[in-house]
Amino acid sequence: MTILKDINIDLNQLKRATKEFDIEHWFDSIFDQLDLEYQAQHRVLEGRPDCLIGDVIIDYKYDITEKELGNWVKTKGSQYINEYFSTRSKYPTLLIVISNEFIYYYNKDLILQNKREITKRTIISLIESLLGLKIIDSEQFAILFGVNSPMYVLAYSRLDNHFTEREGSETVCFQQWKKHFSLAYHDEDVGKELFLRHSYLSMLLKLILYKEFMEPKEYARDSFKELENHFELLGISLFHYDFFRWVINVQDLCDDFFGKMKLMEFEATDIFRAIYQEMIIAGVRHRLGEYYTPERLCKKMVEKEYELGMRVLDSSCGSGTFLIETLKKIDEGFSFSEDPPREWFNAVNNVFGFDINPIAILTSKANMLLYFKAHQEWIEKFSINVFLCNSIDPLQFSPTQDIQLGRFYSFCVDLLGDEMELRIPGDALNEDNIEIFQQLVRAIYNVWEDFSKFEDVWEAAIDRLSIDLENSFLNEESTIRKPIVEFFSELFELKTQDKDHIWLYILNNLVGIRSLLLKKKMDLIITNPPWLTYKDADNKLRNDMKKISRNNNIKPEAHNVTNIEEAVVFLYGIPNLYLRRDGKGRVAFVMPRSLLVSSQNQKARRFDQFKDIEFLEFNDMVFNIDCCCFFGTFTTEIPRRRDVFEKYPALCKYFDADSMDLLDEYELEPYAYFESQRGEKYLIKKLIRPEKKDDLLPCSLSEYYTDFIQGADMIPKSL
Repeated sequence: MTILKDINIDLNQLKRATKEFDIEHWFDSIFDQLDLEYQAQHRVLEGRPDCLIGDVIIDYKYDITEKELGNWVKTKGSQYINEYFSTRSKYPTLLIVISNEFIYYYNKDLILQNKREITKRTIISLIESLLGLKIIDSEQFAILFGVNSPMYVLAYSRLDNHFTEREGSETVCFQQWKKHFSLAYHDEDVGKELFLRHSYLSMLLKLILYKEFMEPKEYARDSFKELENHFELLGISLFHYDFFRWVINVQDLCDDFFGKMKLMEFEATDIFRAIYQEMIIAGVRHRLGEYYTPERLCKKMVEKEYELGMRVLDSSCGSGTFLIETLKKIDEGFSFSEDPPREWFNAVNNVFGFDINPIAILTSKANMLLYFKAHQEWIEKFSINVFLCNSIDPLQFSPTQDIQLGRFYSFCVDLLGDEMELRIPGDALNEDNIEIFQQLVRAIYNVWEDFSKFEDVWEAAIDRLSIDLENSFLNEESTIRKPIVEFFSELFELKTQDKDHIWLYILNNLVGIRSLLLKKKMDLIITNPPWLTYKDADNKLRNDMKKISRNNNIKPEAHNVTNIEEAVVFLYGIPNLYLRRDGKGRVAFVMPRSLLVSSQNQKARRFDQFKDIEFLEFNDMVFNIDCCCFFGTFTTEIPRRRDVFEKYPALCKYFDADSMDLLDEYELEPYAYFESQRGEKYLIKKLIRPEKKDDLLPCSLSEYYTDFIQGADMIPKSL
């Protein structure tokens, strides 16, 4: 059987069409090569549409105007839809009209959902969705369900209608999602379209998890809602009721998509990688400074740096590719003919991910869960440690004093203009009690939809806790039990007032981050940080970039401040927050190549807080911006002025950008060290190979030497 990638899609033949038959013949020839079952004109309906594939009606048109098409849809298109319903007792999924220039998608109500220009990509997406592939990888999944697919066109319209009719832009859920994104995006770029895209992807993620782990024969809303409880009972916090919970209420949408997915099988490796990139609008991705790290590069970096048992963090985890590659590396060291040893569970539980993007968190969790499906009999023994967090500036609880309550932490709830302060006793969030408090958060979350009274919620949540209550801060004699009950009671009251469901989701992330910061630090941070520059950042991020640059003595001179790079800020700021401080913690960062050569990084190239530095470079572009990789050991020793001379020369390995084969090894060193003022720390000119230094600083007499009698001194005028 011929597969789609083996077929030559020659658009020139389509462009040379002179009549409707030419267009129909071109598509039919592709369908025939693929053995795609379709009903041709004489076998379809009395109205004689050109083609019927599954529950999709297709008709071809040549050189048709928008007005002519509109009239045709109202007459013939309507006839096709009604005939289909009368003969099959259900409506078709789509009516697709294909002209020599565009593909038009109409729903059962004959409303135009989208109009796509005919390109190779849009044709592949159309055909893949009609094929109904059985085994799906990341690229095929993006084709079937991505922004160019008929499925996305149909879903987006239904999501948009539901969102608009219910004034979704005025809800707390939307405003809080927007608030999180505004930490890194400009406000004008954080709007409905992006929210709907993320809501759509959220639905796909959860439906696949529903299919793979719950294994229902048909979609059922009640059992779909149990997805979260299913994982919570296994100790995995998925938080199904997050910013995108509302999608479950769009009538029949999940049913329709599950009907497509239940016949498919999905590869277990980062299945959402490609579609995740599509779901962030290109201009918005630029605002975030987000460049997707190819799987091959992630694998190379993990192979180089990760050692079994390390506590490892990806501080900008995206769809979770570094996390998945780390899990693969862990699995390589074990045989699974019997139960894995304790070392395997410890290694898995020491993999962590942060991201500022709410949909990235869900995507990473879903990817990790699908990877673990092969180990699902042990899934309740390990954790998915992925948290919503602006890792360079993590939100933390604000400690305050109160005469009656003593030391407490403020949890501020923003209710569309009104702010409500809820108070958590300080002792509940100390190092001894924070894990129990987080268990309590999750237990309450699992049951608070089941009861109308908070007293019943509290009792059910306490029953779910697997702890010794008498020896915990939740025993009846505890001085902080009552204020904790009051805290959750106030949150429950917000839910009953329909002030939204997201506060426990946000609380869970805050508690998770605090728990991590209180515990043992990381052994390895491996990440591709955001690549924004100062001039593209919003005011808050600009202030953070200047502050962290100043604190780490890497802030460039005034004329270069607008070129401060967030990636360099992360390189210095993230280890200080999360990495162990005994001189053994390692970093592995994907960085813009400007780190090595640009003038704004003359101070950063001192690498004051690192030793044992090493670089990777490539023979071609890995992204659309030239990149390198930086490796080093983090140190908290106070740097001396002359320490920089011990950093160089530094080893650099040169790889093929596609195969990741090693091509060469060489050293890099500054072509010059210099002082802007006597006694100050050295500034480091760009890094080059030592053998090229003579080209930049020739150590020979000028060829004009013999042509002059006398030299001259140039002395600056006194200011």
